[in-house]
Amino acid sequence: MEERVYLDHFFLTLGVRCDDIQRGDNPPDFIVTIKGEKISIEMTDFYSSESGPSGHTHREVTVEFEKLRDKIDLRIKEESLLKNLHIFLWFNKLLLPSSKKQDQFIKEICLFARLFFNKINSNLHFTIFDNFDGYPLLKEYLMEVRLRIGMRRTDWNYSSGFVDKNRDTHDLITSIEKKITNPPEKKLYWLLIVTGPSVSQMFGPHEVEVAQSCIKLNELLRSGPFDKIYVHQFGFGHILEGTSDGWKVNRTPCITSEFR
Repeated sequence: MEERVYLDHFFLTLGVRCDDIQRGDNPPDFIVTIKGEKISIEMTDFYSSESGPSGHTHREVTVEFEKLRDKIDLRIKEESLLKNLHIFLWFNKLLLPSSKKQDQFIKEICLFARLFFNKINSNLHFTIFDNFDGYPLLKEYLMEVRLRIGMRRTDWNYSSGFVDKNRDTHDLITSIEKKITNPPEKKLYWLLIVTGPSVSQMFGPHEVEVAQSCIKLNELLRSGPFDKIYVHQFGFGHILEGTSDGWKVNRTPCITSEFR
């Protein structure tokens, strides 16, 4: 069911209306008909392979950060002064406070934000703070705290916009290679890589630059079984499209009747 949800969203973002979608024989996962032409589509997921000092992967640490973020947001919501504060936590490494330390960590964040609230320069840009004297857990785990007035939310530096380009490319190649099989007896064969809604599953926003410059990635396009490779940036709302002619980003926001 989840694969079909991602597939429907993919075509919605691509701006293509399908005549018919059927389950395939695995491979392919789906056989899609567009303007009378059948396309075999194989699907897979993209996951970051980065791991932190604890040995846990980026994906695992992200799940824990989301729990920590929810606790921070709940605490901030209770503070009338801070209720519209956007907090960006720049961690020293991919390592979070243990569950035993998290209450004190959140307490230090709130104390720090209250103390420096009047020094926030703008609601358009972050004001950066990096002196954590008197805040032992912030000093242990953080390089910076960035604050601005606006929508209440908490972010961190291990989102997709700050990931390592070379690791991204390696993980993308791995996602492609594990799905290479003999192509089905269909005229067109596409690979759809879904990055999913979690930041740990996203391929960073520099994707065209990285993909164009990666020799092995482009060799897979030219010599592999796939006519097209798509990276569906589910969390970003756009699609990276690769063909033998190169890579581009498609951000079509609405359905059309044109087959691209």
